Formats: sequence, structure tokens, C-alpha cells
Amino acid sequence: MRIKNIEDKNTNIIKNLFIKEIDLIEWTFEKKIVGVFASKGNEEYYNVIFDTENNIKINSEIGLTNTSKDISLHEVITQKGIILDTPVDTQIKHSSIYVYNNNKETEFNDVDFELYGLSYKEIGQVRFIFNYFLNGLNINDFIKKQNRYNKIIDAIKKSSIKNKKIFLSEV
Repeated sequence: MRIKNIEDKNTNIIKNLFIKEIDLIEWTFEKKIVGVFASKGNEEYYNVIFDTENNIKINSEIGLTNTSKDISLHEVITQKGIILDTPVDTQIKHSSIYVYNNNKETEFNDVDFELYGLSYKEIGQVRFIFNYFLNGLNINDFIKKQNRYNKIIDAIKKSSIKNKKIFLSEV
């Protein structure tokens, strides 16, 4: 799997990007991350290789910079083909609707007709809360997962300083 996630440093923090990608990796492969190797470009930009329990390698570029548009790409290469979450050879998310007036561009998406006009982040939050109340999710499971993700983030930072692979058992 290859990940590229670059967002505006004025609207996000690096920990949020790490959690988003770690959660996506473990959900996609249904395997836990057991090790990382990371290098740090500047204070908010990392290249990380994640290792899963079954030895799947995930190459990622995760960082914050001055950008007007977020760059997001997730690519899974398999024996039978490639899975992409963006159109081929694009990295910038496209909106469904663009409105141009008074020298200003406004973008809207139509991810969900009930949540029309909300950002992707807001839609995710609404769906999470709805799912929480619908299925009675256990908050303790989320706390355990968050603690585990924090351990992975600590391993990423430690790896980038020591310039070596760090196993989660070492953190």
C-alpha cells in the first residue's frame, strides 16, 4: 500500500494525520501494525514504512505544509490489480460542485444527500456519532485503540530520531 497525505499546517496537526492513516491501514488489512521505520523531512513531514502482523509493508508520506488544497492518495497493489481512492494520476480531491462568482470559488460535495454541504471531516464525525448511538459502541474500545495509536506515533517519532526500525514492543 502507498499513502500520500499532505494537508495545510494551519488547519490540522500531524497527530491527526497519523491517526487517520494508522486507522485506515489496520482497517484495510485487518492486521495490527507491529513496527515502523520513519524519516523526518522537517518538523511536520514524515516518510514512514509501516509493518503489519503478516509482514505487509505500507509506504507513506504524511505531512503538513502551506497548501491551499489537501493532497490525498491511497493505492493498494495486489496480485490481481490496483485499488485507488482517487482517479488515476490525480492527488487532489475534486469536489462535485464548483460555484464561481465575484472572483471567488466555492466548492461543495455530494457525498451524502442528507449531509449535503458538510465537509468530509464533518460527514465522518456525523456518521461516527450516528453509528455510536445506533450500535451502542463501547467507548473503552476506542480508548484502547487510541492508546495503541499513540504508541505507534511514539514509535514513528523514535524511529525518525534513531534512524532505525522500531517495533511496538520496544515503545
